[in-house]
Amino acid sequence: MQRPKTKNINQKQKNYIKIFLIIFIILFTGFGCNKKKNITNVNELEQGQTNIEVVKTPTPSLEILENKKTIITPIPIPTVQVEQKETKSENTPKTEEQKINVELIINFNPRQISFPFSSVLNSSVYDLMQKAQKEGKINFRAKNYSFGVFIEEINSVKNSEKEKKYWMLYINDKLSEVGASAKKLKDRDRVMWKFEKQ
Repeated sequence: MQRPKTKNINQKQKNYIKIFLIIFIILFTGFGCNKKKNITNVNELEQGQTNIEVVKTPTPSLEILENKKTIITPIPIPTVQVEQKETKSENTPKTEEQKINVELIINFNPRQISFPFSSVLNSSVYDLMQKAQKEGKINFRAKNYSFGVFIEEINSVKNSEKEKKYWMLYINDKLSEVGASAKKLKDRDRVMWKFEKQ
């Protein structure tokens, strides 16, 4: 009766040993795999053959963090006004009128008088006559017509229709083709009024 009992005890011990061995093998094999995996990872890192995937996660905005609407106000930029000063060039021509020297001759035929005058370039013979009268050199009367000014009298000598004598204008000893108000003067012009038959 005692032998079967010992047989049961040995069978139980064998079962315990088998269970212990199975647990030990499972634990050992699992540890070995992890260790091997870790070793392989270290080797990969040393060889620079790691395939690491970097995932970029978007940074949360202030609106999401604060759950509020942000209002961006622009910063005003101050404007600077630069005053532009007008610079006058030294080479700018002056607007002064150019002076000229002319001679005024009154020929009464045969007697004549002459006066040197300074005048302005492109002034007219009539301007010269007015200046001479203003300075008291001569005295004259004129009449305006559609064609210009017509000299009728100089120093009390009048045009005579009866004798057909009139005051005729000469410039540099040449009979002028235009009247006194239209004829422009140049430097060193000789202006002569000659009382003669037409």
